Amino acid sequence: MVNTQKKSANSIVEKGGDYLSALKGKQSSLHDDVTLFFENTPKSHINRSNIHKTTDAEHGRIEEREVMSCHDIDWLIKDH
Repeated sequence: MVNTQKKSANSIVEKGGDYLSALKGKQSSLHDDVTLFFENTPKSHINRSNIHKTTDAEHGRIEEREVMSCHDIDWLIKDH
């Protein structure tokens, strides 16, 4: 049996768990849709506990990362 990310996610969700996956820019249309969702959704509608920020200063550069998650994905499932 081939274990793909999609199969793993489905298995976790079917058993009542939560699943979070990184979304990269090379997944262009999906990445664009999710970016627009977070840019256009008022911050008051996003649970602050679902936002995590980090800053690293290594290798001569500063990297800032912000991760947001949202359980309201009905719009996404219908479109993709």
